[in-house]
Amino acid sequence: MILFVNRRGMATFVQCGDCGYVPTCRFCTGTLTYHASNRRLVCHHCRRTYSDISTCPVCQGKDIRHFGIGTESVEAECHRLFPSAAVIRLDSDAITHAHDYDRAINAFRTRKADIMIGTQIVAKGLDFPGVSLVGVINADTILNLPDFRSGERTFQLLCQVAGRAGRGIVAGRAIVQTFNPEYYAIKCAARYDYGGFYNIEMKHRKQFGYPPFNDMVRLVYSNLSSEKCNLESSRMQKLLEANVTSMGIGNIKVIGPSATFISRLRGKYQMQIVLLGHELQTLLDRIDFPRGWIVDVDPAGVL
Repeated sequence: MILFVNRRGMATFVQCGDCGYVPTCRFCTGTLTYHASNRRLVCHHCRRTYSDISTCPVCQGKDIRHFGIGTESVEAECHRLFPSAAVIRLDSDAITHAHDYDRAINAFRTRKADIMIGTQIVAKGLDFPGVSLVGVINADTILNLPDFRSGERTFQLLCQVAGRAGRGIVAGRAIVQTFNPEYYAIKCAARYDYGGFYNIEMKHRKQFGYPPFNDMVRLVYSNLSSEKCNLESSRMQKLLEANVTSMGIGNIKVIGPSATFISRLRGKYQMQIVLLGHELQTLLDRIDFPRGWIVDVDPAGVL
């Protein structure tokens, strides 16, 4: 059996049950994930680690609770439910060297292990004829990301993971856990309906002018100062719109500025502007981007 979990660690976040305090990274906007293997709180954006808390630093309360699931918590549950089964965890915490990966794969292939738990590393390219069951735990963690490609990624990943089952003479089965079973990406993935997914996805992309119906450029500005970040991104937005007007190009949209999904990363604040249209290169050639800007043409996403 292969179990896919799109989160590492034991708990997604830690919270004080008395006052509601949640530990966050000092350098990024994001909660810290609890890792039981080393009893540390880890920022999955900058990889900084912090000591685990048993007492709330705000109210001194002792009611510290853990919420959410990750590969470590699924591994612990498998040991509880199947005490005689050999379990392998495949994620970037457990696999730190190339030989760790090879050792784990060989153990599973030779059936020295019964259950493999992992993140996206288990979704692609693995061929185990003996695997008859694949489970996707909480598929909504991929689906609910604020990105226009989240549906595409969900469909792609579910098809890839499900394809790990039934590759031998024994029929395979895939079980997907979701709160959105009627969502088109999940329904189409369950049927391997590539054509049906394409038709629905293209309808949505056309409605909102997303690629491939328009070109896209993502502009990201980062600075240690939040005020400077806001001022520069606003200046750039006005400059872009002024150039669009002077060029007489009516098919270019300037969206933003807005905070990125991770509004502060490694100590720097981030703002983004998204351009949609057909003559974006002509517009970009007229703009002098100062230090601090990243110009991402045809971005893989807008997170």
